[in-house]
Amino acid sequence: MKEKYALLLLDKCLDLENSSYLYIHYPKEVEDFATIVKKVAEAKGIMVELGLEEETVIAQELLKTNLEDISSNPLFTRENWNRVAKENGAILFLETVLEDSYQNVDTARFEELMKARRNSKPIYNEKLDSKELSWCIASYPSKCWAEQLFPNDFNGYQKLLDLIYQVSMVDRENPVEAWTQELENSRKRANYLNSLKIKKLHYENSLGTSFTVSLPSAYQFCSAGEIDAYGKEIIVNMPSYEIFTSPDYRTTEGIIYSSKPLFYQGKKIDDFYLVFKEGKVVELKARVGEDILRGIVYGEENSCYLGEIALVNTNSPISKTGYIFQTTLLDENASCHVALGCGFSEAIVDGVQMTEEERYEKGINKSKTHVDFMIGTPDLKIEALTEDGKTIIIFENGNFV
Repeated sequence: MKEKYALLLLDKCLDLENSSYLYIHYPKEVEDFATIVKKVAEAKGIMVELGLEEETVIAQELLKTNLEDISSNPLFTRENWNRVAKENGAILFLETVLEDSYQNVDTARFEELMKARRNSKPIYNEKLDSKELSWCIASYPSKCWAEQLFPNDFNGYQKLLDLIYQVSMVDRENPVEAWTQELENSRKRANYLNSLKIKKLHYENSLGTSFTVSLPSAYQFCSAGEIDAYGKEIIVNMPSYEIFTSPDYRTTEGIIYSSKPLFYQGKKIDDFYLVFKEGKVVELKARVGEDILRGIVYGEENSCYLGEIALVNTNSPISKTGYIFQTTLLDENASCHVALGCGFSEAIVDGVQMTEEERYEKGINKSKTHVDFMIGTPDLKIEALTEDGKTIIIFENGNFV
């Protein structure tokens, strides 16, 4: 089954035909799977470079480093990502949940670490926008993650692995074919939303969420299947059940409550809300992790504006498992979500061919950060106001109508 998962990632999620090699970025806890992916890729004639990152080592060094020296220390940057993008490599990120390596690191140092990582990969970011970079993020279990989800369960690791196989459709007879069909269904739904010529969306639920956001005049809802610069469909998040676009960042009005915890670089933010006025966060409150949330919202230019709205059924395959997985990659696919920070080049017609400034003028936010958080609930209702004045309910009781 591990080899089957590796093949899905290589054949459906990455464009290796138009990449010079594959770079696998992974923590030590999933090194066994990174090695399997490398072996499977090399058997297909693909050159592979392994990129180990040990957060525990980074956290220890961070505690010893002067605050002003953090941005210049290569251990804290993403210069490898930048190098790979420059060399036209593809990047596979293997993500897992680890113990909080940064629990003894003060907020100021942690924020400098995040800034160093964001600021050290301009070529990587440019190629993301132009769709020239092939990349994918995929989950794999760690012992720590399994123990958190299934405490005192001897079979916890295998249960978690089976869940990842299930929601990624690796347990299907032909996972590539299953995802091709899933993406086709999502694309049809996205095309329907685009045909409505939506002017505004209004969200309401019993948590207290009540906000309105406008869409750019040439908006495009997109499915998880991304068409890269070479015309190949790839999946950048495995698994992904969302349909998404970027709102006009200047228009968000109202209050948004989180519906699930947000785990940001291993730190938990929970039970929070954001108040928006003229697009900008003007008030926030969190029961857990408010200092981290404040750093996300105000840590970079324009990170206080929305860059994404994504529609996900609350009866999605991930939601049906009943688990909060403690990683955004999976949890965002259990409910509707929004993201603070940068928007997407593909979210407006011809946006990929535009400069960042041109998209910004049309309402697509620009920022060095992008942080998703979940807002969907079983009673979420979303109404669309169209350009011709019609009101259409597109979401009711947490699901597409």
